[in-house]
Parts: sequence; C-alpha cells; structure tokens
Amino acid sequence: MPEHLTYEALGALLLLLPGFLTAEFIGVLATRPTRTEFDKVIQALSYSLINYALFAALGGDFPLKVRAEPLNGVERYSLEVRPWPLVELVLIAIVLAFIVAYAVNNDLLELLRRLKVTQRTFRVSVWNDTFHTFSGFVQVELGDGRRAVGYLRFYSDTDEEGSLFLEDAA
Repeated sequence: MPEHLTYEALGALLLLLPGFLTAEFIGVLATRPTRTEFDKVIQALSYSLINYALFAALGGDFPLKVRAEPLNGVERYSLEVRPWPLVELVLIAIVLAFIVAYAVNNDLLELLRRLKVTQRTFRVSVWNDTFHTFSGFVQVELGDGRRAVGYLRFYSDTDEEGSLFLEDAA
C-alpha cells in the first residue's frame, strides 16, 4: 500500500476523532436515548463539523501536516504533528460536550416549547422527565400489590428498567 494513503487515513481519522470525543463525553455526562451505530457515526460527524467550525473561527491551524519532498525522483512523505493545535482541538471538543450536556440535563428546549416551536424535551423518557422535574416523597406500588412511601433519591434513566431508590421508605 502506498505510504501516502497511510497519511491520508491518519488525517481522516484526526478529522473524525474530535466529534467522537465530544459524543463520548456527552454520553458520560448526560442520559441520551439508545442509538444505532449508524446514528452514533452521524452524530460524531456532526460534532466534528461543529468542533472544526469553532476551531477555524478561533484561528486554529490544522494539527497535522503532511509534507511531500522529492528524493531521488521519488516523493517521500513526512508527517508533522503540531501539539498545541491538537490540544486546542481537544479542549474545544470537551467544552462543546460540557455545553451540550448542560443543555440536555437542564432541558434548555423549554424556551422553544414556550415559543411553541417544539413540544419535545431533551430528556430520554417521560419517566426521566417526570422524576427530574418533581422530587420529594412518592408512593410506589410494588409488583405484588404492596405500597411503599419514601423520599425519591435515585431512579433509572429509562422506563424499561423501572428502578427506584426510596430513602426513609416505609
């Protein structure tokens, strides 16, 4: 395989990695619906576009440079990695992840719902939306018909799991 294809693949990978980094951090910081592998790739590509747009707007220089130098009639490729632009790009990806996670966790679509643009929330399910909005003492009916009352401390992210942790339960 020609050597320049390796550098092109490395460059393409470097183009995609900031978006995957952003998506991974968002997955750690916020509850998101389950996505297919294809959806994850599309989301990471979208985040990469946003990351590079911000990077370019801040005057960033691409962190990888491939040089082609002729040597005895053969082009020799060398790779130059610029560490500071790479660090800047990683920081932009992480900051973007924090911003998106904040928007998801605090349901910043509320403003758009008030303007009647959408009826959706950022939350993954009605279960998650309800318990995030309302907290305090709850009464829960168990599968065998018994009831428990307690302070809602923790709950599962999705309604399929349906787990609650009640503090001071009775």
